[in-house]
Amino acid sequence: MKNTRYSFSLLMLLLAMLYAPTISYAQLSEDFEEGTKSSYSPALETLPSGPWFLGFALIGTEGNDQKNGSKSVRLDNRTNQGFLQM
Repeated sequence: MKNTRYSFSLLMLLLAMLYAPTISYAQLSEDFEEGTKSSYSPALETLPSGPWFLGFALIGTEGNDQKNGSKSVRLDNRTNQGFLQM
């Protein structure tokens, strides 16, 4: 009788582990070095990581842009509407 309970408990544990929801995480890296969008007008920009929609944003190369390499995304802060979306 004890052995049957143990087997049943083990089976339930295995089934619970098999059907339990799993959490997965992904990391996306894009440095925008391949981008060429030079105006704030909303447009699609295709980059190595995929298509990005830059709304009131551009790919900047100025000295005061915060970059990881030689380019970065600069949002237009005059309108407070700047965004980027993948």
